[in-house]
Amino acid sequence: MLTLLQSPIPYTLNPSWESLNKGSSTPPAGAWAVRFCPKCGTRLMRVKEEDGEYLACPNPNCGYKAKFEGATLVPVIRSEKSPRDKITVIDKGDELRPFPTVEVECPNCGHTEAEFWSVQTRSSDEGATQFFRCTRCGY
Repeated sequence: MLTLLQSPIPYTLNPSWESLNKGSSTPPAGAWAVRFCPKCGTRLMRVKEEDGEYLACPNPNCGYKAKFEGATLVPVIRSEKSPRDKITVIDKGDELRPFPTVEVECPNCGHTEAEFWSVQTRSSDEGATQFFRCTRCGY
């Protein structure tokens, strides 16, 4: 007869936290490793039988069962992204031009080169709006 153990964290051996965390009464930092059935891929459940504890597949079509050897505590590594050191502002006088250019006359200064880009400003079934900016005066 199989008896499913009711535990919020599956696969714990119910050891004292002191034995895992060197005398501390707080839980160790980490996560318990979850084990999956090698036959069908279902998450294994910890079950208790008369002759010991097992990890059993709850899938009724599978029937996989293995002796429970103990829980594995996997350390959790957290990384935090640091903010950028600085933000570079590109002025219109800078030489960096990320947009392609086209020959078109500027109505403000008469220059014949402008950079352009397209933006989808309306619904997707309508065409994109094209924007032009003079490379000399920025109009």
